[in-house]
Amino acid sequence: MFTKTRTAIVASITVAVLALTACTGGSTDDGNGSPGDDITIGPFGGEQLAIGDPVRGGSFTYGLSFSVPTLDSAAAMGGSTEFALTAVYDNLMRVEPDGSVGPGIAEGITTDDNLVWTLSLRDGVVFSDGEPFDADAVIAQIERVAAEDSASLEAADARSIASVTALDAQTVEFTLAAENSQFPLLLAQGSMSMIASPKAVEELGADFAFTPVGAGPFVVDSFTPDGDIVLSRNDTYWDEELPYLDAATLTPVLDEQSRISGVLSGDLDASSVASIPALQSARDQGALGLEEPRYSGYLFQPNIENEHLSDIRVRQALSYAIDRDAINDVLFEGLHSPMDSYLVPSQPFYEAGLVPQYDPEQAVALIEEYKADTGVTEISLELMVNQIQESSDLGALLQQQLGEVGIDLQPTVMEPATQISNIVAGTFDAMLMDRAFPAETTQIFSQAFGANFRNFGSGTNPDFDALIAQAVAAPTDADRQAVIPEMLAVLSEWMPVVPIVSTGLGRVLGPDVAGFPDGDPNATSSEMFDLRKVWMAAEQSS
Repeated sequence: MFTKTRTAIVASITVAVLALTACTGGSTDDGNGSPGDDITIGPFGGEQLAIGDPVRGGSFTYGLSFSVPTLDSAAAMGGSTEFALTAVYDNLMRVEPDGSVGPGIAEGITTDDNLVWTLSLRDGVVFSDGEPFDADAVIAQIERVAAEDSASLEAADARSIASVTALDAQTVEFTLAAENSQFPLLLAQGSMSMIASPKAVEELGADFAFTPVGAGPFVVDSFTPDGDIVLSRNDTYWDEELPYLDAATLTPVLDEQSRISGVLSGDLDASSVASIPALQSARDQGALGLEEPRYSGYLFQPNIENEHLSDIRVRQALSYAIDRDAINDVLFEGLHSPMDSYLVPSQPFYEAGLVPQYDPEQAVALIEEYKADTGVTEISLELMVNQIQESSDLGALLQQQLGEVGIDLQPTVMEPATQISNIVAGTFDAMLMDRAFPAETTQIFSQAFGANFRNFGSGTNPDFDALIAQAVAAPTDADRQAVIPEMLAVLSEWMPVVPIVSTGLGRVLGPDVAGFPDGDPNATSSEMFDLRKVWMAAEQSS
């Protein structure tokens, strides 16, 4: 068994791979012919690795795309944070490969009218501190998420619950303020799905964010905010067959090429990349690469309350000013999809031609009309971008393209925690974000463009809100899905975001990884995969 240190991982950043080689087809063979035979298409439609039968034991080091500021499941989360929290808390329910919601820690959830829902918990489940995982614990978590001072992105969803009651120790009844056929999804991801030990929350206070207690497959041995998360197997986990690993370390390596280098050097066992060229580059250098589908893309997210971006003409001008084909060619070697809609082409409900495409003359005309009507002489905007190099590069291209039509765009790299603080306070002009729009489209549309914390642009539209209400109350999946084209039509007129280009998703694996599951394309974060089902080669596990 070998040991990885933080120093070694940081050192590998200095030798990051700088060039992306051309993608020529994407063989998953490692050059020796062996791993390729063990790669199949998994239940979610992505590539998965299984060399032999699962092996218990071993340690696994994963390079996170983002840093994690807190491990409190009632705090704001996204990206790497939600992935890490799932390892500690697990989820009440799970999204199945067919998009339905199935059992997790909870055995199931039922309703007769989409208004009153009954959640059944498993018998005998305990938190890692030995306290019972029961109905009272679920209620305590819902109350934390719904609290007035809650920072959770699901706070508005929790407040849509009129009452929550323990029918007995293993049964929770939720009565909603309005019918919601998609309520089980709220218990399959995010703050309401990850239940904390009420005793630990009370006793630890603010320190709970650094020493959390859940009922998930792993426990936290140590955690440094925005640094390493060291995990070990939870021996009291309810599923006795999982996890396979004895230990896992989640370490933030924000630069994509540095993550590839870390895998190649052995400092990391695995990581993710957000583009097809980067995945092919890793393969060309000898790493094993798994490609996964993902319904996501880069979006220019305006703050609709900004004096300039509140005007639809400026938002339309932004879209006309962006040369998406050029961005795709420069950043992604032409292998991604320029977005002409609010959904990527691979998404089941994609509809083409809804977003204004490159026409700089039209952009200039709209800007001049806006200036003439308002008396504005110049438009200057700060664009928040994250610490990933690809985002910085995209920000620089947008700065150049918007500058050509008279918009002064200033990209500013910020940590995720700073971005969230600015979003909550409304003190930002615009942000560049990689956002997923899962196949369960109406739920994410409600979160992205309705009145809640996940609507980062803060804009609302009464026509869109009416469609959200219609979808939420729809009695069947077919009825709900029938609303999606109408939602897309309103988005096209409203333009609360400016879609740019699709993102990709690949996993880069080192030689000691023998088992790695495919990820869910419906996940809101590219970081999400089932850490419970990763296993190491027998010699590393012994």
